[in-house]
Amino acid sequence: MGKVKKETQELNELPVAPGGFKPQENIHLLKKGCHIKVVKGKILEVQTENKKVIKEFGKADLKKTNNFENKLLIRSEKITLQEDLLGLPISNRWIVYSGWMNKSGAPITYFKTRWKVPQHPSTNNGQVIFLFNGIQNKSSAYILQPVLQWGKSNAGGGNFWSITNWFVTQGDKGNAIFKELVAVNPGDIIEGIMVLTKNKGSKFSYKSSFTDYPQCDLEIEGIDELCWANETLECYDLYKFSDYPNTNVTEMTDIEIRTGNKQPTIKWDIHNDVTDNGQHCTIKSNSSTNGAVSLYYNNEQLA
Repeated sequence: MGKVKKETQELNELPVAPGGFKPQENIHLLKKGCHIKVVKGKILEVQTENKKVIKEFGKADLKKTNNFENKLLIRSEKITLQEDLLGLPISNRWIVYSGWMNKSGAPITYFKTRWKVPQHPSTNNGQVIFLFNGIQNKSSAYILQPVLQWGKSNAGGGNFWSITNWFVTQGDKGNAIFKELVAVNPGDIIEGIMVLTKNKGSKFSYKSSFTDYPQCDLEIEGIDELCWANETLECYDLYKFSDYPNTNVTEMTDIEIRTGNKQPTIKWDIHNDVTDNGQHCTIKSNSSTNGAVSLYYNNEQLA
């Protein structure tokens, strides 16, 4: 058992962000007063007031593909080492989630989700938990997401819950860009919102935010249309099932999605990728004005 713990600690030392393990140099704090701009496929940090380019972060789309159904790009794969550690929970990927592809003919202009910050996990083994609503482009090259985090990612954090907004590109050589991380408490109600701010031809601009936390706002311009919406539980480096939040379920509620200026007809798909502790996703409501998706950490059901 000592060998298992040692190898788990080695995994914990790898840089982690939403979307998986990435080199530290590919994980970036977006400075105050700056936004992201994609020009000719390059991700730039730009001062919003004077349009001055501060830094280049890398390429936005490392592996262009239109085959959405065969991708596992943002979702991350299990680390081979952890697969070999018998008795550990499966993690290092998206665990359970819902998904909806927008085929309405109009872009997603608004996507809101409200949820309650769960109780802390009852054990701490260096795990990282991400809960979010997000939208990604058709090729699954990148995702925009307001993220609730427990544990220490390369944005910071620790043995507490915190929030910020992320723009993440695919793969272990992709980039993860985030704004200031802010601590929140179990029982707090948080609301993640993504808004289309501008559209010119095939280029789209968005703002990702948490209501009442403007320091976390992340804005990006010049990317492909974001068309696949999701409600997701993503985890890394779990050592025990008690490393999950000390609750049965997180309810993603008050989900509102607009396409253009209309409310589309939505039917969420269910994805239960990891079920070794009975984890599962259920759809409580497909409403585009007051939808609800439940992300369970075990096989318990609400009474």
